[in-house]
Amino acid sequence: MSKLGFVIHEDKSVFQPSKQIIFLGNIIDSENMIITLTADKKQNLVKECKWLLQRNLAKIRDVAKVIGLIVSSFSAVEFGKLFYRNLEKEKIIALKNSKGDFEQSMLISNQMKGDLEWWVANVSTELRHISHGSPQIVIQTDASLLGMGWHIK
Repeated sequence: MSKLGFVIHEDKSVFQPSKQIIFLGNIIDSENMIITLTADKKQNLVKECKWLLQRNLAKIRDVAKVIGLIVSSFSAVEFGKLFYRNLEKEKIIALKNSKGDFEQSMLISNQMKGDLEWWVANVSTELRHISHGSPQIVIQTDASLLGMGWHIK
């Protein structure tokens, strides 16, 4: 590969075939076709979420830190994107109100706590499927003079 101009970083490379590899805190399992978080990443995420859950006020920077941990886990948590929006939305509002000062405090709302509780309860069992297999049914739609048109294969 180096003869073709590629730079190989041997300390970052795996030269033995493997069915599982750890990459950026994710365990990529090509045998079961799933991605999961490492135990360390799960523990750290739960710890930080619990810390924030115990507060009614927190610095915007601390909320942003937890959001960063949550977002970095999306690659291995299939439904994670559904349970961080309240955190992100309220962080943005707090930043606007504080004129961009991350050191200001913000209120940790019940909606935010609901998202955090989901992460604490589910991160240990969540995963992402690499492949969902072939579809069982295909539905095609288009416009028609009746206002609808469809076909099932």
